[in-house]
Amino acid sequence: MRRTHYDQYRPYALSKFLQVASSEFWNNRLKAEGVPVIMNSVHPGMVDTGLYEHIFYAKPFAYVSKYIFKSTEQGGDAVAFPALSPEIRNGDGGLFWANSQKCRPNALSTDLELQQKLWNVSLKWTGIKE
Repeated sequence: MRRTHYDQYRPYALSKFLQVASSEFWNNRLKAEGVPVIMNSVHPGMVDTGLYEHIFYAKPFAYVSKYIFKSTEQGGDAVAFPALSPEIRNGDGGLFWANSQKCRPNALSTDLELQQKLWNVSLKWTGIKE
């Protein structure tokens, strides 16, 4: 059997992509159903969480991360910002926020047909009937 290298960044990137696609999907769906809930996705930026302390090739990076990354408090502020933003209170949702700024996400994540397909696959894999 041939072994392949596991790249931990690909699943992470895919999970973030799916988060953005599903938050827009759910925001649109809830809005259409008249449910007063707003969904957004957030990327706080690079936060010194200690993530790199246990990755052998990134150990040197772990020592400087506290000087160039946000603190955990600053990262928390970036996550809370969209929830407290006046734009959100005015009904905007389905947005992607990065570093406390409203950003344009990957165009593929805003594809409504793809979002519906992802939802259908989720239903199928979990055995939930809509």
